[in-house]
Amino acid sequence: MVAHLTVARVAEGLGVAWDTANNAVRAEGKRLLINDPTRFEGVKVIGVDEHVWRHTRRGDKYVTVIIDLTLVRDGAGPARLLDMVEGRSKAAFKT
Repeated sequence: MVAHLTVARVAEGLGVAWDTANNAVRAEGKRLLINDPTRFEGVKVIGVDEHVWRHTRRGDKYVTVIIDLTLVRDGAGPARLLDMVEGRSKAAFKT
């Protein structure tokens, strides 16, 4: 249920500030996704895109998103988020 809500809706539902909800979502995402050493297993096709992150007033306003497109290519399921990295340069992608 919460998986399809925006950070603003989560914050509103919990009665907390947007930054508080966003920090909690980022921490849980890191725990479930980034800290999983098996997240790259089976990846054969990736997609990379940059997005303007308008929700922040400080730091880099761009984020590089890396997704697994293997299941999409095979017609077996949706894309899967692999990582999000601050910035949009070659150096950001290399991290």
